[in-house]
Amino acid sequence: MAPMDDITDTVFRQIVAGCAPPDLYFTEFVNVDGLQSPGREKLLHKLRFGKKETPIIAQIWGLKPENFYKTTKELIKMGFDGVDLNLGCPVKTVIKNGACAALMNNRELAGEIIEATREGARSTGSTSSPQASSGLAGKHFPVSVKTRVGFTTVDMSWLEFLLSKKLNMLSIHGRSAKQHSDKPPDWDAIGQVRKIRDFMFPAPIPQPMRLDGMQGADEQHTELYGKGTAKEQPQSATPQSAKSTSGTTGSASRQAGAAHELRTLIVGNGDVMSRAQGLELADKYKLDGIMIGRGVFADPFVFAQQSPWAGYTQKQKIELYRRHVELFAKTWTKGERRIETLNKFCKVYISGFDGAKELREQLMSAKSTGQLLDMLG
Repeated sequence: MAPMDDITDTVFRQIVAGCAPPDLYFTEFVNVDGLQSPGREKLLHKLRFGKKETPIIAQIWGLKPENFYKTTKELIKMGFDGVDLNLGCPVKTVIKNGACAALMNNRELAGEIIEATREGARSTGSTSSPQASSGLAGKHFPVSVKTRVGFTTVDMSWLEFLLSKKLNMLSIHGRSAKQHSDKPPDWDAIGQVRKIRDFMFPAPIPQPMRLDGMQGADEQHTELYGKGTAKEQPQSATPQSAKSTSGTTGSASRQAGAAHELRTLIVGNGDVMSRAQGLELADKYKLDGIMIGRGVFADPFVFAQQSPWAGYTQKQKIELYRRHVELFAKTWTKGERRIETLNKFCKVYISGFDGAKELREQLMSAKSTGQLLDMLG
């Protein structure tokens, strides 16, 4: 599930986990410079997570390499399964400050940030994980990047630069930082990055065999992010699974996981609205994974093999929203999140039935979670 600011907090991740869990979760992006400042306490809530939300990657952003180093060491102690660098956020205020997508035009600093994060990840001590000897970015603690295909237009030199850093994973949104969302994402460009990866780092052994219609990345995520091979496979939209649907793992799947140990995983992102669409794109462009963001707003069960959402009744949708509100109230007891945050989710649940628009308008006027729960009945 893609990292989305003010959206993918622990509450929403738990709701999605209860519906149909993805293979991998991300936090909202958190500013490392803020975390290493007197304002730290105001940001820590973004890093809250529970047992249901694993494996989970903390996404961070900022400008000072030394703060990436310090924060990465802290994330390890917090129990995260990896760290992801946001080098693609297109928000104007963020770019104006020289962060995220702006770093495409400041590759010296981008490289220093990646290296500082790498050093923070490497300082975790010894490990028995196969990834420790792979030569990839984090060794002991995976380091990945989420970015876009370019700043103004597609820029393969930027993506080759990132591949040269031997990251554990590179997630690519198919639009440039300056491209509006009404333009379709360029999946051909994402596929080209995968081809460049294969040329720069040829596979040491043949590509993994297909099992249950999907190919090898879930096993890789299991290895890369420190989870045991006996973990039951979630019903998610990550392609290339080297496990059977029962969650068992055999020698074939272990070989499949080994196929990419020396190479950066390439994950595509951009307007994926269903699991089936994600698998089609992964197969077409031979990607290691698919990241779904906005699709979860159209269907909270988007990661399920067979989503029941289309058949959900008005009562069932309202009950799921009630569960979200109750969890929100239980989690944010000190006002860490304003109630207006819930308005972003209202249409996820309150839609697709007669009177939904009018009910949404009423619910979004609530001034407290108690009042909102009373309105929901």
